[in-house]
Amino acid sequence: MAKGIPTSYAAPVADGAFAVAGTCPVWRSQSGQMYGQAFEPLYATAPHAAAKDRDLYDRLAVIDMLRGGRLRERRFAEAKIAEMIP
Repeated sequence: MAKGIPTSYAAPVADGAFAVAGTCPVWRSQSGQMYGQAFEPLYATAPHAAAKDRDLYDRLAVIDMLRGGRLRERRFAEAKIAEMIP
């Protein structure tokens, strides 16, 4: 458990797509406003960079859905990636 920035299905990019009950995945960060299950980011500086760039945040959160999500979250992530790629 850690204080941090929501990621994966709890991130704003998936707002409303999944019911978030109980603890949710978060990247450890002192600037984070949520308390949840710690999820290791791809890079140690990812939470800091994502806090400054919403597009990067969305992309990293979608990748986390692929990395740690269940089938429903992974399918959602695949569709989001297809939308994000021009």
